[in-house]
Amino acid sequence: MSQTETILLILLGFSLGALIALFFGRFIWNLGLRFGARRMRKQVPSTVAGLQTERDQLRAEFAMLSQRLSARLEEAKLSAAEQMAEVTRHRNRVDMLVAEQAEKDRSLAALQGEAADAIRRTAQLEADLATANETIAALQKDIAERNAIIAELQRTGQMPKPRIREDATTEERLRARIDHLTGLSRVAEATPTEPQLPMPAPADPALNEGLAKAERDTEDLRQELERLDAEWNRKLDELGQVPPEKASEVQPSAVANVISLAKRIRALKNDIAT
Repeated sequence: MSQTETILLILLGFSLGALIALFFGRFIWNLGLRFGARRMRKQVPSTVAGLQTERDQLRAEFAMLSQRLSARLEEAKLSAAEQMAEVTRHRNRVDMLVAEQAEKDRSLAALQGEAADAIRRTAQLEADLATANETIAALQKDIAERNAIIAELQRTGQMPKPRIREDATTEERLRARIDHLTGLSRVAEATPTEPQLPMPAPADPALNEGLAKAERDTEDLRQELERLDAEWNRKLDELGQVPPEKASEVQPSAVANVISLAKRIRALKNDIAT
């Protein structure tokens, strides 16, 4: 055998081996493909079941989150409603307090006006009493002067009937006193009176003292007028100079006027003390 034949045989063997290897590799490749496809077919149902399970789990979590959000939303709505109700109550309370404060301011202004009016009327009554006291002092001075003149006339002997002159002097003094008291009471009646309203007690003690003094002075005037009335009637009975009807016209009117003045002072004091 020559060298060429040997080489050809080697090449032929190598070609046959490569052909056999190619067929064997193709068989193994097809077998692998079949095995892989079978394995994939086995794994696909488990993957779908896992996806469904995960989907159900996600749905459950979403439902729980939705319920939690709904509960929180309801709580937020309830809290907002309670806060709005609280704000409304506070606003109504503030409006009520503002209205009460305005009413108190109006009441305070009215009470201040009434107190000022009471002080003005008290000052008017004090002025009337001062005028009455001045008139009484002037009358007392006039009486003293007349008594001095009567005493001088009696001493010099120029008064033949001292008893009659003394009675006449007393009559004139009583008449003047009654006329003065009558005029004073008429002035007090002419003073306009206003409806009395309850007022708080004044903090000034001088006002209470002035009202008490005015009441005492008025009571003294009334008692003095009654005493003078009795003395007047007694003198008229002794002298027999004045008709009874004239006395009945003047003196009861004066007494009634003084009593009216006393009642007005008492009413003013009671209203201020209320």
